[in-house]
Amino acid sequence: MLRIHLTAEDLLKTRFASQPAPLVETGLAIAALKRREPLFRAWRRSAAARFPLAARPLLELIPPSATGPLFLDPLSADLAEGLELVQSAPASYVTEELRRVAGSRPPGRGCARWRPGTGTRGATWTGRCGRRTGTSSREPGRGS
Repeated sequence: MLRIHLTAEDLLKTRFASQPAPLVETGLAIAALKRREPLFRAWRRSAAARFPLAARPLLELIPPSATGPLFLDPLSADLAEGLELVQSAPASYVTEELRRVAGSRPPGRGCARWRPGTGTRGATWTGRCGRRTGTSSREPGRGS
């Protein structure tokens, strides 16, 4: 449970998004999928059975606390825009975030890797034991 304490002055400065951010919601759903809350047991079973193979590295990158790499959940109102922001994240930022997340886990846990693209080849995500699971359309950090 997340508890936030606000003053009256804080509330006056608070704004709410007019619609959910798709990638933020996806990251939160993946985190919930990994938690063992009895209330969501049926949903977890159903979602796990339908979880795409190509998306499995996300299960290694996003912990139950939802404190995964920040480049994966940019604030955007549109899925296409959000994916564009993920793909265009600077390689240095991606590397820094992956190191932050990996540093908070016990050694030997998972082996998701991000390999920057070169030339016309996009970035590649690999899941357990080097199995290629997905590519981006271009190298992160490069313009269109």
